[in-house]
Amino acid sequence: MEIAFDIGGVIGKYQVIFIPMMTALAKGGIEVYIVADIPDKKQALSVIDDLVYSIDVDRVLCADYSQYSERCKAVLIKEYGIDVLVDDHPGFCADSGCICRLSGQILISPTWRNNDSKNLTSTKSAPL
Repeated sequence: MEIAFDIGGVIGKYQVIFIPMMTALAKGGIEVYIVADIPDKKQALSVIDDLVYSIDVDRVLCADYSQYSERCKAVLIKEYGIDVLVDDHPGFCADSGCICRLSGQILISPTWRNNDSKNLTSTKSAPL
């Protein structure tokens, strides 16, 4: 099974959740990819390095928005045979041919805070 995660609105926003999840999935034998709508691979790798996540360079896929518009990630999903895409942008999930999960604000830990610095203590997921 292959699972791809968006870098900006998913991994970048929710590192505490997704980096351990990606690590566990990879250790369990799942093929983990990062799909970015950053056309320059060097720039995408720099963002990943900032997130303190180690991934094989060949598993970082850079979508070309200028050529394919919102279908840019769908092109890569089909090319690499990815089964699941976790992305926060519905347009990138359209026509991908795989199961897509739009990441919402996932609230689990009482130590996490929302934009108003209020304590978030419930476990919720944004609707799809």
